[in-house]
Amino acid sequence: MKRAPAEARAVSFGPEFVASLKTAGLKDRRELLGRLTLWNEAVITTADLLDIAVRMRAYAEKSHKGVDPFPSTHDAYQIADHLPLLSAVVFSTIFNVGRQASDSVSANSGRLVSTLRGSIESVAFPDRAALNRYRKLQHRLQKGRNGMIAHVDGSAFNLTHRRELTTLWPITAAVTWEDVEPWREMVRALRQSIWAHQGLLREGVFEEAGTEHPIFSELPRR
Repeated sequence: MKRAPAEARAVSFGPEFVASLKTAGLKDRRELLGRLTLWNEAVITTADLLDIAVRMRAYAEKSHKGVDPFPSTHDAYQIADHLPLLSAVVFSTIFNVGRQASDSVSANSGRLVSTLRGSIESVAFPDRAALNRYRKLQHRLQKGRNGMIAHVDGSAFNLTHRRELTTLWPITAAVTWEDVEPWREMVRALRQSIWAHQGLLREGVFEEAGTEHPIFSELPRR
C-alpha cells in the first residue's frame, strides 16, 4: 500500500479539522483544496513583497555619495515603506470574504474552512505564546488594511484641524516597520504548515481508496 508523504504523516493536524473532514464529501474536499491553494498564493506573494521591502530598506540606507543611483535613495525608501501596505492587503485575503467557485474553490467561510485555518495556525505555531503573538499581529494588519489601506476610516488617521494646517498620520502608519521582521518569520511558518495541509488534502481528493493518508481511510468518497 502506498504511504502518505512523510511531511504529512508527521504533522498533528487540528482535531476539529480532522473531525470536519469526516463529514466532508469529495466535492467539499476538492473545493477546500482550491481555497487552500489561494491561501498559499497569498502567503508566497506576501513573503516575496516583504523580502523586497527589506532589501530596498537596506539599499536606501547605504551611502550613494557621488553617484546617481537607480532607484534613488528616496525611491528606495518609498518602495520599502509602501510594499508592506500591499503585503497587508494580499495577506488579508486569507481571512476576508471570498466567494465560491463550484467544484474548484470553496467560499472563504464556513465550518470546514474555519477549522482548516485553525489547524494551519496550530501547526505553524504550536507554542501558545507564539500563536497569540501571531494573532495579535494578524489583528493589527487587518485593522490597518480595513481602516487605512483598502478603506479609509476617518478616525484611523488621527486627523486634527488647526488654524494654520491640518495634521494626520501617513498611510504608512497602517503597518509599522517593527512588525515586518516578525511578520516574515510567521509567514515562513505558515508556508510550511500550508504545504503539509495541501499534501493531506491532495491525497483526499486524488488518491485511490486505501492508498492515502490514514485520516482518509474511513471518509466518504462521494
